[in-house]
Amino acid sequence: MFTTQQIANWFIARENFDMLTDNNHEKTTQMRLHKFLYYAQGYFLAIYDEQLFDDKIVAYTHGPLVLGLFEKYSGTKDIEIADDLTEKVADDYHDVSSNEDAFNVLEYVYDKYNNLTTGQLRNQTHKEDPWKNHESNLSMNEKILPKEMQDYFKKSLATVFK
Repeated sequence: MFTTQQIANWFIARENFDMLTDNNHEKTTQMRLHKFLYYAQGYFLAIYDEQLFDDKIVAYTHGPLVLGLFEKYSGTKDIEIADDLTEKVADDYHDVSSNEDAFNVLEYVYDKYNNLTTGQLRNQTHKEDPWKNHESNLSMNEKILPKEMQDYFKKSLATVFK
């Protein structure tokens, strides 16, 4: 299992590479990163029956929110995480990528969702059961349980591979 920051750094590095090669690529914001981590955790749970990272995901106003990531970037609404490319980010990218299972899921998530804007990602999560099941009680204390995500994403994968 990886840390939340290692997985976040994988996406930060991946997004940075795309921004270098595509001037129209949307910059990574805190909200965008939360959505990528939510999807990565959900698909990893569905495929491997274990968590990719050990951090709580809660149902919040703008969709699923990863608590550890929120705490790190607290006080900033839409920070441009893309400015955060460091040696640590690059090391985490390589460490995570060396795990074939993690790499395959992260690439799948990135390929599937990276062309959506942050607003579209937000709206997409609002249509999905793991967030909708908690919509009436949105708060930092309203956990989306791993089992909820696992069940939902297993159904999602079943429709993809029918």
